[in-house]
Amino acid sequence: MILLRIFKGDEAFLQDCTTPLCAKINLNNEGIKYARLGQWQKAEEIFKELLIQYPDYMPAKLNLGLVYSR
Repeated sequence: MILLRIFKGDEAFLQDCTTPLCAKINLNNEGIKYARLGQWQKAEEIFKELLIQYPDYMPAKLNLGLVYSR
């Protein structure tokens, strides 16, 4: 299984940022954290929620596919 990757950047900036890109990254990172803890259902819920809001966000599509393959 390919490892899920968390965006590496300025976490304080991401928490304070209100742009759609920051929202996508933060939700994606949250889903990854749950997946790494083995909480697959919670990770799935987060990636699905992210894709409802941003249907073309490829990292969430890939991560949801990885969760399903698990």
